[in-house]
Formats: sequence, C-alpha cells, structure tokens
Amino acid sequence: MASKVKEKEAPGPIEIITIERETIQVFVWGMTPLIMNTVSFKAKNQLAFPPEKKNRAERAATLKHDPIAEYRDSAYVLSHDELPTRLYMPATSFKGAMMTMSLRIPGVFKTEIAPLVFIHGLDDEYPDYIPIYGIPQLRMDVVRNSDPNHTPDIHTRACLRHWACTFRITFARPLLTRTGIINLGASSGMFIGVGDYRQEKGKGSYGTFEYVADNDKRWAELVKTSGRRIQDAALETPVCYDLETERLYRSINEQITKRGREDQVTKAEKPSKAASAGATIIAAGRKRGNGQAGIAPV
Repeated sequence: MASKVKEKEAPGPIEIITIERETIQVFVWGMTPLIMNTVSFKAKNQLAFPPEKKNRAERAATLKHDPIAEYRDSAYVLSHDELPTRLYMPATSFKGAMMTMSLRIPGVFKTEIAPLVFIHGLDDEYPDYIPIYGIPQLRMDVVRNSDPNHTPDIHTRACLRHWACTFRITFARPLLTRTGIINLGASSGMFIGVGDYRQEKGKGSYGTFEYVADNDKRWAELVKTSGRRIQDAALETPVCYDLETERLYRSINEQITKRGREDQVTKAEKPSKAASAGATIIAAGRKRGNGQAGIAPV
C-alpha cells in the first residue's frame, strides 16, 4: 500500500495591524521636594583635564567647597530665554521612571515601554527639556562618598520645595492604551520619582509626583508665581532650604575667615524682591490633594 504524502498547506496572507501614534498632555504636581543634581561643569572639565595634585599647603589654602557655585552648578539650567522657566528636567528622567516602574508591574516589559513611548516638552524646538516651575533653594546635606572608606562629605544642591511641570506623552496604539499609559506614569510618580535622593533609591522619598487636572488651582498658582524671572533671582540670591543648611553654610564661612581667607567667603545677601515674592507660595500649594489625572489630547 503506497504511503500517503501529506500535502503542504499554502501559507495564508500575513496581516499587519496598523500602528498609530497618540499624544496626550499631562500636568504634574510634585508631592515631595525635588532635588536637582546634574553633573557640574567643573566635574566635566576635570574629566577632560584631570587637575594636578596639590600639596598640603595648597590644600589648606584652597576652599574645598563653594556652596553658592555648587548650588548653581547642581541645577539643570537653560541658557536661553525661549522657554518659560530657567530650570528644567531632562525628558529622559520621566521616561526612565516609567521604564523602571514597568519592572514592578506584571505583564509589562521594560523593553516594550522603551521603544513605544516618547516623552517630550511642549516646545518642538527643545523637546528634550521639560520646564520646571518652582523656586530653588540652597540645600546642604552630609553624605558618604562611594570610596572604600565611605568618607563623609557635604553636598550642596538646588532643591525645590514645591514644583510642577507639564509635558506630552506619545505612545503607539493599539499596542499601548491611553489608560495604561496614564496608570504607568502615575505609578512611576508615586513609587519611583525623579531627581536626586528619589523614592526609587530607597532611603529618600524626594521627587515623587502625581498627575493633576489641567484646572488644578495649586498647579496654576505655582506656574504663575515661579517662572523664569523668579528662578533667576533665586539662583542669583539663594535662600537656605532649612535650619541645618543655614548652620552648615555659616560654619563654612566662619572656618574660611579663621584661616584668613576672607576673600573666599560666599556672603549670603538678602533675597531680592522677586525671590521673596516667589518664596511666599500660597497656602493652597502646601495642601496635598488627590488630584485627578490631567490629560488633554494634542
């Protein structure tokens, strides 16, 4: 009996679904203070040109920390005036938070979020910059370095007690849904955060945020009272973030004076009218509410 040979079935047509892009605008309100800590120009310069080693006498005569300079260098600062604020955060900070959050959610993969989600600012000329509203203050913390001995040191950074921003999220549809993107972004704000000493890192709980409605009063008032002019004044004449910072700042200047280096004293002047006006954020901005997700089609 001849064996029966199974005939090959002809392959059917390959169907490719149509991939579309959808864009929504979200309004962000900072739930906890934002600590900025960009790589300073001095550090970048030392990577290209390592400084020469100093002897003991040179080290004693040199100011190890310049709080004002370190404060300004720690902030993400825009050099042009096209955007409404002087401070910004890289768009990658918020996308990175979403990618990290995807690792904690069952059924969501970081490798899928990375190529299918785009985060960009409202200005098409500078899409990588997310303007940040809020008033920076000088904050000094005692930290331990990453060397084998974990040597203690002082870090001076710009910290915004209240902050807000808005940006656009573009995603691939129908591979991702609007509801899924909003939930992922809101979760990343609560459990990951942005900036230094953020919630993701463990000990710190800074840089957390929530999505709010586009008519949120706190958001609108902060945007109105802490734009580029106010931020320029706060960078020029900083105000100490807390009492501990003020004590450290005063102690550094006292030590410099004792060593006869009064020319290196970084005097804290009285804040300008612009900085003082911005520092008095309305009481409504201090109240934390459960804002609704503020989205708008673009």
